[in-house]
Amino acid sequence: MLRRPRQTAALVLRTFATLPLPKHLMLRLAQRSAASLADVVWARPLDPMQDRHAPRPASAPPQPAMSASPAGPAVRDIFASALREELDAGRQLLLVDVREPMETARGIIAGARLIPVGEVLAHVGELRDARRPIVLYCASGRRSAHAAQHLADRGVSDVTNLVGGVQAWASAGGPLVPPPVG
Repeated sequence: MLRRPRQTAALVLRTFATLPLPKHLMLRLAQRSAASLADVVWARPLDPMQDRHAPRPASAPPQPAMSASPAGPAVRDIFASALREELDAGRQLLLVDVREPMETARGIIAGARLIPVGEVLAHVGELRDARRPIVLYCASGRRSAHAAQHLADRGVSDVTNLVGGVQAWASAGGPLVPPPVG
């Protein structure tokens, strides 16, 4: 079972070794597990001058943000505590877990649909026709943020990203259930 993640990690590292990346990023990639490696890849800034690793001011508490690509509509962010309140209030949301199957074995948010990030764009039509707000999440919120932006760019309305992903959900006391079998 560990053979595939190791092979995937090795392939990604070989690929990144051919790119002109800073040494600290290469070390960070090497230290990540195969399950978290995709988060690092998806989080690479498109603008090389943009520094995502710069420290944020501690004085301002984190606020839900709206992010938009230069050519696309905004995607909302939601914190785990706010999502839990929405679900407890009975709001009908379409939860979409974009993690890979090996990651979902630890548990998913109850009622979530499993659509791995690589398959999200193949489901644009049905997600566009969902007729209810969509909340995407992954392990840490990075992959789901990118997937949410891709969906918004393709006309899917009312798309939200869970900030911090399932890790934040579990830290906020949100329950996880076993994924559906088959």
